[in-house]
Amino acid sequence: MITRIDSENELFFRAIARRSPVELGSEYARTIVLLHPGSEIKDDGGFPFRAPNSDDERLGEMRERELERVFLSVLGSRFACSLAVYAGFLHGENFQKLINPEGVKYDGDLRYILFNGELGESLFSTVSSRWSASHIVELSFLWARDRSWLMASTPDTAVTIIGCNDELADSLIAAKNLDAFDWPLSDQMIP
Repeated sequence: MITRIDSENELFFRAIARRSPVELGSEYARTIVLLHPGSEIKDDGGFPFRAPNSDDERLGEMRERELERVFLSVLGSRFACSLAVYAGFLHGENFQKLINPEGVKYDGDLRYILFNGELGESLFSTVSSRWSASHIVELSFLWARDRSWLMASTPDTAVTIIGCNDELADSLIAAKNLDAFDWPLSDQMIP
């Protein structure tokens, strides 16, 4: 059940919202990267980043479903998590419909709505089916309430970062069609 975010996780989000996805991932045993369509690894091995574009490429539906499958198989659908949904295009009545009664508004550099939930109802497909028919929203952050992992897929970065333990990281890398890899890259992987 999607519920109001608790104050501890709201404070956690306020801290992570100001940091780059790579910085966030570095606090975990492993940092896994999934490049969005059109993104490339920089020649210098620097963090892959693409400025805002007309298509605003997301991860892609097939890869989102595969990512969800891995998360659910490793963690289970009832895993307690928190999420931040990007809601930068919402204003007035539409914004109030999304935020009420469970959501907590966060206005920083970007506008997000924060919630608590179980993993099975907090992934890309469930966020999309719950809100996208009437709103333009994107799942941007998803994290374990116990802080054991974090996923960041922020608007306009064209990359998804997952900070996690070895079990989840190995499962993500082994997943077909996900094209996940560890970050930072080893010297052999830099073009």
